[in-house]
Amino acid sequence: MTAAQDPTPTPPACLLHRAQAARADWLSGTHDLHPFAALLQEARDLGEEHLEMEILSLYSRCLGEQAGDVAVQALYEDAHRYARAHLTPTRGGYRLARTLNALSTVERRQGRLDEAMAHVLEAHEYARQHGDLELRFLIMNNLGGFLQYTGDDRHALARHEEAYDLACQLGRVRYRCISLTNRMISAARLGEHEAVQALHDELEACLSDPALTQDPREFRSRAALALHLSLHAQQRPREALACTDRGLACIAADEAGAGRIASELHLARAANLRQLGRPAEALTAAETALKLAEARQEPLDQLAAHEELSRLHEQLGDPVLALAHLRSHHTLQQARQEQQRRAHQHALDADLRLHRLEMEIQLAHGRNDELQRANRELQRLQDELRTRITHDSLTGLLEREAFRAQVNAHLQTMPAHAQAAMLFIDLDSFRAINDLYGHQVGDLLLRAFAERLVAATPPNALSSRLGGDEFMVFLPSPMTEETVEHLAAGLLGALREPYRAAGRLIEMGASLGYALAPRDAHTAATLQRQADLAMHHAKRSGRHVLNFTPEMQRERDERLYLERELQGALARDEFTLHYQGRFGLPACGLAGFEALLRWDHPVQGRISPDKFIPLAERSGLILPLGAWVLRRACEQAVTWNFPARALGMSVNVSALQFEQPTFVQDVRAALQETGLPGAQLVLELTESMLLRDLGLARQHIQALRDLDVQVALDDFGQGYSSLSVLQDLHFDHLKIDRAFIRSASTADPEQRGGSRNARTVLEVMLHLAHRLNIHVTAEGVETEEQLQLLRELGCDDVQGFLLGRPVPATAAGDLLGPLP
Repeated sequence: MTAAQDPTPTPPACLLHRAQAARADWLSGTHDLHPFAALLQEARDLGEEHLEMEILSLYSRCLGEQAGDVAVQALYEDAHRYARAHLTPTRGGYRLARTLNALSTVERRQGRLDEAMAHVLEAHEYARQHGDLELRFLIMNNLGGFLQYTGDDRHALARHEEAYDLACQLGRVRYRCISLTNRMISAARLGEHEAVQALHDELEACLSDPALTQDPREFRSRAALALHLSLHAQQRPREALACTDRGLACIAADEAGAGRIASELHLARAANLRQLGRPAEALTAAETALKLAEARQEPLDQLAAHEELSRLHEQLGDPVLALAHLRSHHTLQQARQEQQRRAHQHALDADLRLHRLEMEIQLAHGRNDELQRANRELQRLQDELRTRITHDSLTGLLEREAFRAQVNAHLQTMPAHAQAAMLFIDLDSFRAINDLYGHQVGDLLLRAFAERLVAATPPNALSSRLGGDEFMVFLPSPMTEETVEHLAAGLLGALREPYRAAGRLIEMGASLGYALAPRDAHTAATLQRQADLAMHHAKRSGRHVLNFTPEMQRERDERLYLERELQGALARDEFTLHYQGRFGLPACGLAGFEALLRWDHPVQGRISPDKFIPLAERSGLILPLGAWVLRRACEQAVTWNFPARALGMSVNVSALQFEQPTFVQDVRAALQETGLPGAQLVLELTESMLLRDLGLARQHIQALRDLDVQVALDDFGQGYSSLSVLQDLHFDHLKIDRAFIRSASTADPEQRGGSRNARTVLEVMLHLAHRLNIHVTAEGVETEEQLQLLRELGCDDVQGFLLGRPVPATAAGDLLGPLP
C-alpha cells in the first residue's frame, strides 16, 4: 500500500504546536490569519473537539486584536458561530469568554453598540467565574476603549490604569505596552502633559525589554500620536509635527494595515502643518487621512478629516470645496452625535453593572460590612450616572433632552395667565477664538461662560448647553416681558466682561434672542426654535437682544420657500435682465447700460433682488446665475452693436463669483463666444469683496485689463478702506454711492451744514478720481438739483431715476437711436 493510500495521521500535539507557532508569527508582525482557518479545519477533520477549542482560542484572540480590519470580519463571525455551537460556560467557558470579548471589540468599532455591550458583560461574567486575570485585562482594556470612544477620557483613564495593574500581575510586557499607550492618549486629551512624558519614558523601558516579542513599531506610532496631542495642546506645533512624522515612519511599510492610527497620524500632521502656515502640505496629509478613514469605514476619522479639509480649502481660497467638505462633515456629525450619545450611555451602564457584579462577589463571600459600603458606593454611582447622563460633561449644565423634559414639565403645570421665557444665547466669533488660542483654552472659556451664566440668572432658572457655543436659559413663571428684557440685558453685560484664560484677558461677545410661553409657543422645542430665530435676527441687526415676533417666522418661512423655488428658477426661465441707462455730462447723452437681474415668479410675481440675491449667494446658486447674466448681457450688447456706438455694458459681480479660480477664464469665454470686444464690458466690484483677498483682487483685475475689460469700483465711500483700495488697485470707473449725492444736495435747512460738508467730500472724491484718470459715475440721481450740482462739480456720468429707470430690453433699445 502506497503512502497516498495510507496517509500518516497528523498527531494532535503537532497540530497544536503549529497553531501556537502561527500565533507567535502573528504577534511578530505578519498578521497572517489564513493558517488558523486551515488548522481549524484539520482539527475538525480529525474529530479532536478539545483541539478545535484550543486552536479556536488562539484564532479568536488574533482576530479580536485585529478587529478594525474589515476583511477579518467574515472570518471572525464564522469563529464566533462555531464557539457558540461547541462551547458552554462549564465546558471551555473561558475560551468562549475570550471570543465574546474580542467580538465586542469588533462590534464597537463598527458602531453596533448594543451587541458589543451584551457580549462584553457576558464575557465579564465568565471571567468572574473562572478567575482569569488575562481575560479581566482584555475586558478592562475594552471598556476603556468604549469610554475613550465617547470622549470620557477621565473614566477611560481609570479603566486603563486598572488594565495596567492586571498586566503587571500577569507579567505580560505586551499588555503593559498596550495599557501605557492608551493611558498616554487619555492623559494627553485631559491636558496632563507631565504624566504623558512620564508614561512615555516607562513605555520606552518596556519596549527595550527582551520579553517583548511583538514588533514595537505599533506602540511607537500610538505613543507618537499621544505626544502630538500633548504638544499640540501646548501650542508647540513644530515638536508636535516631529512626533507625527516619527509615528508615520513607524508604519510607513504598511499604512493600510496599521488600523486607525494611520489616518489619525495623517490628520494630526495636517493640523500641525496648517498651524505652521503650510496649507498645501496640510491638504495632502488631510486627503490621505480621509482616504484611509473611508477605506476602513471609520466615521469618526472621516468626520475629523472633512472638518480639517474644509478649513484648509477655505484658507486656500476655494470656498466651493470648503463648503462641500463642510456639508459632508455636517451629515456625518448628525449621525455621529446620536451614536456618541448612545455609546456614552452604554459605557456608563457597563461601568455600573461591573460594579454590581463585584458587589455580588463580595456578597457570595459573606463580607457584610464591605457590602454595606458597596451599597453606598452603588447609590453614589447611580447618582453620578444620572448626573452624567443628564448634564453636559464640559460645563455641568443640563443636557439638551433633560433640559427640554424639565421645561415641558413646567409648561404643563404653569398656572393660567402666567408667563415664562426661553433665552437662546450664541457666542460671537468663538470659532476664531478656538483657532487662535486652541481648543483647550476654548474649553476653559466655555466653562467660565457657563459659570457666569448660572451666577447671573435667578436660582430657579434652568440652563443648558446645546453644543458648541450655543446655550439656553429657561426663566420659569411668573415673568413679564419687561423683566425678561432687564434680565437679558444684565446677563449679556455679565457675560461680556473679559475672561482670563491661559494667562490672557480674552473678550467674548454674545447675541441673545428670547420667546415667551404661552404667547409664542407651548412646548420647549418650539420655544427653542423661536428664541433661536430671534437670536439670529439680533446677531444680524447688531442689537444683541431681541424678542421673537410672528414677522420673524413669516420671514423665515418666506426665505425657505424662496430658497426652494430658487433651485430651479434658472432652468424654468424665470429670470430676465432689465437695463438702466448711464448718461454722460453735461449733455446727458447715453453712455451705456447697467444689466440688472429680475426674477418673475409664476406665483409670487416680481421678487426684489434684495431678497433673492443674498439667498443665491448663500446657497452658491449665484455662480450659475452670475454666469448667465454675464453671457446674456454680452449677447445683448452685441445685438445693440455697442462697438459701433461706443457704449459700455455694466455687469455686477458677486464676491463668490469673483473669488472663483476660473473667473477670468469665464469672462474671456463669454467675450469670445458672443463676439463682444472687452472694451465694451464694464465689471462692477464692491470694495468689501476686494478687501477679502487683496492679492487675488490684484491678480484678477490685472488679467481683466489684459482683456481690455473695464473695471468699476461700485458704491464708493460706503466704508471700509476706500482710499487704500484706490491706491492698491487700478480702476477705470468709480461709482459714487447715492448716499453722498443725497447728502450733498439736501434742501433741509437743519441739514445745510452737513450738506456743505458732503459737497466738499464729493468735490474731493471727484478731484482725486480725475487725478488718477478714473471715470466717475454718480448713482441715484433723482432730482434736477442733484443733476445740476454734478454738472457744476465736473462729474463724468450720472445714473438714476431722473434720467431713466431699469426697463426691459425692448424699452431700453428705444433709447439707442440710429447708428452714428
